[in-house]
Amino acid sequence: MPTIQDRVFLDQISISGYRSCEKTTFCPCPNLSALIGINGAGKTNILNAISLLSPREIRPYRGRKKDASAIETVITAWFIFRKRRIGLKLRLLLSSDSSGNDEIISYQEEWNLSPFLKYKNWVGGLFSLLFSEDSSHHLNISRHMYIRRYERHLSQKGKKALDAIFQLKPKKYNDLMSTIRAINYFRRSIKYYSASRFTDPTRCPTNFEVNSQDRLEPQYRGAGAHHVQFLFNLYSLKQKNPNLYKEYEDYISKPRLGLISRLSWKIVSLSSNTAEVKSGGKLSRGRQYKTLIIPKIQIGSSHITFNQLSEGTFKTLALIFYIMTESSSCLLIEEPEVCVHHGLLDRIIGTIDAHSQYKQIIFSTHSDLVLDKIPQSSVFVVEKKKAATRVSNLSKWLGKKEVTALNVYLKEVGTLGEYWRSGGFSA
Repeated sequence: MPTIQDRVFLDQISISGYRSCEKTTFCPCPNLSALIGINGAGKTNILNAISLLSPREIRPYRGRKKDASAIETVITAWFIFRKRRIGLKLRLLLSSDSSGNDEIISYQEEWNLSPFLKYKNWVGGLFSLLFSEDSSHHLNISRHMYIRRYERHLSQKGKKALDAIFQLKPKKYNDLMSTIRAINYFRRSIKYYSASRFTDPTRCPTNFEVNSQDRLEPQYRGAGAHHVQFLFNLYSLKQKNPNLYKEYEDYISKPRLGLISRLSWKIVSLSSNTAEVKSGGKLSRGRQYKTLIIPKIQIGSSHITFNQLSEGTFKTLALIFYIMTESSSCLLIEEPEVCVHHGLLDRIIGTIDAHSQYKQIIFSTHSDLVLDKIPQSSVFVVEKKKAATRVSNLSKWLGKKEVTALNVYLKEVGTLGEYWRSGGFSA
């Protein structure tokens, strides 16, 4: 497993113009960070803003509102990789769809590469294409070809920075590109788990179909989409990484969590005739091949489908799956305690803590029991001041005198969770 020196982690994120986050700055721990605070303080907004760091197709940033609902948002993130601190600034124009989800109207990246370059300015525009993909086409392209292809789009700052990059010595140039590749991998592998996505397991289908390319058929959208995606991800893990699948199955079964006895999958091959009318009215016939997957769960002597599980069991199975098996470098979790039996919560938090040693995990919580299981240094208080979200590490939020009082309390009276429950974190 990679050490903290060998992996990227988010060192700081500043959020401006995103929901309740007006000039909100958060400096998470490299391994585990827990956001606590009252409802409406902005914990979920912070997690959502971090998820926006995932790279997207670069579209022109128009710098003004396209419609009344569009919001200008700036997210500035600093990443650490091999002791170097690299900056990424996103300029976004956001709207909301009918479900209240973020819809990106325009998107622009700017980079700060000061550890590598004498040129210290932020550089954006199509200069970002140099770092947009892990492809040799972009990463090994010569300055001459790049300038010729994108010259009319490059600003003077972009040309100056590009000159500085291509003047680097080979070793430093390769180090720069390796760093950018590592940061972009981190961004692409940010994963978000929310228990609210798995409400009402009855919406989960009893089976699903995959096509000849082993991809989930597109009809599984709308109600229950997250449920069936979880089943598909679980099935894919069994096919691609049977050892990790076995580790997951053993963990959720007896004698560990004891949620189920075992999982089973019935696989049925399907085929059907197809017909397509091509230009000129010519009819093309063929056959379409699919696979029907029927997952089953054994609990004791009973065999049931996933949609017969209780909500708590379904959510716990999904949570453990995404903690243990997702190849993410950053995992965002919204309230891991939701619908989880208190007897299991201790083990689940232990699992989160263990996996945070090789992936950065940031979660929100309302549970005093969770606070009892994590280091004090990993706790961050989220609050609203003048209707804007603010985040502080617990020690900084309390102040020196209060930290001293807290330490005395922890030593002589009770736990951190009890301190919180008793109103010790009241502003």
